[in-house]
Amino acid sequence: LVSVTVFLVLIFTPKDIFIRGQKLVVKPWTSIGNDEYENIIGSSLAEEVTARFEIIPQINVLGFNSSWCVSRFREDPEKTFSELECRTFLNGKVDRSNGVTIIEVDLKNEHGNVLWNEKYNLSEEKLSSFPAMVIRDFVNAIGISVDQKVMNTATYLSTARSIAYEYYLKGLEAIHQQAPKDLKRSIEYFKDAIKIDDQFSEAYASSALALLDLIDMNIAYTENDFQEAERFALKAVELNPSLSKARNALAEVQLMKKLYNDALG
Repeated sequence: LVSVTVFLVLIFTPKDIFIRGQKLVVKPWTSIGNDEYENIIGSSLAEEVTARFEIIPQINVLGFNSSWCVSRFREDPEKTFSELECRTFLNGKVDRSNGVTIIEVDLKNEHGNVLWNEKYNLSEEKLSSFPAMVIRDFVNAIGISVDQKVMNTATYLSTARSIAYEYYLKGLEAIHQQAPKDLKRSIEYFKDAIKIDDQFSEAYASSALALLDLIDMNIAYTENDFQEAERFALKAVELNPSLSKARNALAEVQLMKKLYNDALG
């Protein structure tokens, strides 16, 4: 039995798993000591990594919103993931102390076998570089060939300002709560990030999407709200035309504008 197990591990490499089209799940990463702030940072970094995986066509990754909801609200998340035909999982643990963030990530299959593992020690200035690090290390570890242009898009540096990036991460986690007060809180976080780095395209796009969610819920719908969402979406696309979140925000603005104009006759 032992020899058979070893044989299977040798045959089914991480590269084989992705060639066979198995869906990857990036679960919300959690604090080693169940620290609330570390949980927020970990979950949002997992979302950032997921968004970059989505750029790479060889990697079939479950959307992070689905991963977050299943992990948080399903009584048996593993069963639900199995029903969604998810077979590989990228887990992470976060520990912050003395200005250093330690993140350990591991790729496991459905049987719990570790296929890849890496530990990162990040100074505050390096936190925004972390998603790109994971993408490069992951692609190298599983041995897939990715077009250089695609790789450049998947590993771009969103902001070099660490404080702006932390505000942005806080905003991402708040947005998942979907309560009006949390959406409003997320917008304030994104605006704080923009104040520090006015070239931060993801913060503009996320702020636009959160505003549009509030408008869609009839919580905030003044002409100023809509104009601000449109301005943020346009700025996000201007700064990074390849950012899917920015294009989605602008598309939602244009659709909402059309519906509004149609309603006026």
